[in-house]
Amino acid sequence: MNTIYNSYNPNKLTTLKYVCVSILFVMSMIGFSQSQFKAKYDSSIAEIEYHTLDIVVTVDSLQELQSELIITDFEVLLEETKAYQSLSFELVCNVKGLSKGYTKSMALKIESTTENRDSFLSRIKKLKKVAMNYYTNKN
Repeated sequence: MNTIYNSYNPNKLTTLKYVCVSILFVMSMIGFSQSQFKAKYDSSIAEIEYHTLDIVVTVDSLQELQSELIITDFEVLLEETKAYQSLSFELVCNVKGLSKGYTKSMALKIESTTENRDSFLSRIKKLKKVAMNYYTNKN
């Protein structure tokens, strides 16, 4: 009679035991050897450099120009943006309602560095006067 106990081979259990122990050992090594990932920017936030501040204002009428382009707002804005190296301002004036659906536009742009904030503001005032003249003489 051949029973289960007669077919028992102690080498098979020993091999299975070594395989299980080896798998547990490798899994524990992998689990415990995981190190915390440290990004190179964890210690401090990376410095951000601002180079150019571009301001574009688009208006469609004289009333919109007078309500949108307020010089005191630009003075406050320039005081808060000291990190920029250069500044540019563009004013786009559109005239709609011409004959046959045509539109006419004019764009004026000035550029300056941050050291010349006062002259930049005075040039914005001059651009506003030019745009007002453009809308009054739009024929």
